[in-house]
Amino acid sequence: MTAHAGVVVEDNTFVVGDVTLLQAKSVAGLDVRGNTVVRDDAARSLALTVRAVPRPSSRSVRDATPPVASGAVATATPGAVEATWSYADADGDAQDGSVVRWYVAAGDAWEPFATGARVDVPAAVTGRAVRAVVVPRDASGSLGAPVASAPVAAVAAPVAEDDASLSELSLGNAVRAAEGTWVVGPSATAVAVHAAAAHPDAEVAVVGGEPLPGGGAVVPLAEGGTTVEVRVTAPSGAVRSWTAVVERRGDRDAGLAEAAFSVGLPGVGSGAFHVTPVADDVDRYTARLVPSSPGATVSARLDGRELAPGPDGSVLVPVHRGATVLEVRVTAGDGATTRVHRWVTLSERAAAPFVAVDAQSRCLAGRAHVAVRADNHGTSPLDVTLTTDLGSRAVTGLAPGRSAYQSFPARAARTDGGVAGVEVAVDGERHLVTAAYPALDC
Repeated sequence: MTAHAGVVVEDNTFVVGDVTLLQAKSVAGLDVRGNTVVRDDAARSLALTVRAVPRPSSRSVRDATPPVASGAVATATPGAVEATWSYADADGDAQDGSVVRWYVAAGDAWEPFATGARVDVPAAVTGRAVRAVVVPRDASGSLGAPVASAPVAAVAAPVAEDDASLSELSLGNAVRAAEGTWVVGPSATAVAVHAAAAHPDAEVAVVGGEPLPGGGAVVPLAEGGTTVEVRVTAPSGAVRSWTAVVERRGDRDAGLAEAAFSVGLPGVGSGAFHVTPVADDVDRYTARLVPSSPGATVSARLDGRELAPGPDGSVLVPVHRGATVLEVRVTAGDGATTRVHRWVTLSERAAAPFVAVDAQSRCLAGRAHVAVRADNHGTSPLDVTLTTDLGSRAVTGLAPGRSAYQSFPARAARTDGGVAGVEVAVDGERHLVTAAYPALDC
């Protein structure tokens, strides 16, 4: 089957490395003409120009002489590098759009890091050898052979005498959970702090820490959260403090830090269900699930059967016709606190069952509740399961014209908004009908 026809690639300039320039499949009538291809590896000094063969009905491409660049020089200034070169063209064409690429030495190789005649030097490049490769281009679009400059050492940008900022901060094996908050496992008793100042002559001190050989300090962790303070004193005497809160989690933390899927399912969010329709030809997907606490564990179940994780921690989830409910249970480090998430895929050809669902937030005796009702509008009994973040209830043989109802109490006077779901079994297939409920503060 031909997917594309009458494709024309004309009058383009391609600057490439060791890559394939064009791959075509299922194409009829591919016409490539009047393009220029140049390698940017100056060591190989390869310039290849592809020109069209004139046809009676086409305009002719002028056999231009490529422009020439020579005498490329790289100059390093604090925080930047700049390339200069001489330009010449036998046809008298003016220079227009010459390309300058910058490379940094990496062992015996050169790795690209920026493009432009003048570029800022990233921190990772400071102090390393860099060079520029210039590919000349004239106003007609012709490209000449690349020419490389001699290497120069990149120089760091000047730092003000009153600069008391940090260029680096690490907290041992702690995991960054949010801005200013780091998390360690429940058995951790201390955290190793390593910090570096942006100014090379600034002094860095970890308040209340025991110095480590070779730099850094160890800070003991108290119950609850521990504030780690790093104090930077600039050469001018200016002082700035940086703080981070380190929390020991695991006893009661049953959250998910990451939920990534190979299909269009949303990540971690509120509500008991996260529902996404999938194409009829999708028969499986992968799910990567990471707890927010190092001491917590994650299990995934489908049809009451636990799914074994792969080497990278991901699970392979088969997709049923109708609704496929992946149940993910996070167990905190105390072994008792749990939280359940459910991700649901719905086959596009799944027929909606004759069930109506209503969900409401209510206050009863100063406590928030979520009330869920499912009405059977069909002509035969149904097995249904009512589920929210607060719990679930299964009802077998719900008769036509009858309703299943459950009020789920919250643990406090407030409930966050979410989605209630009613799972229905019809002829061996499972379907899901959902209804949203609002947040309520009692």
